[in-house]
Amino acid sequence: RDAVGEVSTLAAVPAAWNERFADGVSAPSLKECGGLQLGTKDWKAQMVSGAAVLVERSLIRKSPAAPDWATAVGLAAAEGAVVVIVANDLYDDGPQRPAFRMGVFGASPPSVAGFMISGGDGDRLRQGGRGGGGGARGGG
Repeated sequence: RDAVGEVSTLAAVPAAWNERFADGVSAPSLKECGGLQLGTKDWKAQMVSGAAVLVERSLIRKSPAAPDWATAVGLAAAEGAVVVIVANDLYDDGPQRPAFRMGVFGASPPSVAGFMISGGDGDRLRQGGRGGGGGARGGG
């Protein structure tokens, strides 16, 4: 839900490891990573069990504990995330910062679903989910 209680529905690209036809997910709250590197003590301390976790693509690139998509999602799952949403905040793929399909690339598939959203949708979701209290619902 956004700041005024409206449910947000986003266009999202499901990760390669998601169960087939299980592309709709919801969570009672949304937790942002707050710029903290994935897997660090500070990052783990601010995680909320049962929440959707919003991860910026740039954090995955910067976090030594998360060398790939699947590992990043697995780290969040280990801390109680029920779904992980990766926002493409990098302009490497053009000014629209489009969403694309995340692969496993030799890592073990995580136990929770992952989705990527565009940079613009990530911006909107962060604005609506300030304070970690908003819910999240996504689907492809």
